Amino acid sequence: IGQAGENLVPLSGMLNSRNHSGGAGTGAIMGSKNLKAIAVEGTKGVNIADRQEMKRLNDYMMTELIGANNNHVVPSTPQSWAEYSDPKSRWTARKG
Repeated sequence: IGQAGENLVPLSGMLNSRNHSGGAGTGAIMGSKNLKAIAVEGTKGVNIADRQEMKRLNDYMMTELIGANNNHVVPSTPQSWAEYSDPKSRWTARKG
């Protein structure tokens, strides 16, 4: 995070060399916990205790959070989530 996150600015984000979190306040969340960065290293997979709950949370995140915001976000490079959204969250400019 940068100075905005450290100063708890509500629109602060996080970024790395490959992606960013946008202005959702994730930098401020990390700043409130005195976290400057998160580093992960390893070669093994992650065991998921409750696969059904993980799928439910993933579907919620992709359709309700990312999908609902996808009307305004146009990534500069192809992203796996860019076309994943609930069809009813799309604005079509058509009546009905």
